[in-house]
Amino acid sequence: MKILYEVQTFTLCDGWTNTWTISGLEMDVNKKFKTVPMTFECYEEAQQAIELHLEEMEEYGMDEDRDDFRAVKLNKEIA
Repeated sequence: MKILYEVQTFTLCDGWTNTWTISGLEMDVNKKFKTVPMTFECYEEAQQAIELHLEEMEEYGMDEDRDDFRAVKLNKEIA
């Protein structure tokens, strides 16, 4: 069994939630690409994605609060 991790973002309306998605990897029943939650194979990979995101936002002059992001183990395992 494989354990997955996700990046969660703190939002005022919903609290901690995974807002990171990937588009175009799977098709729905109507043959349209659907959006799926982004997951990572290990905690370090998820944390590295957060760091990269924060660096990119800083380069663009956007002030992101580091405390609004966290890497979390999902409660489900995949085979």
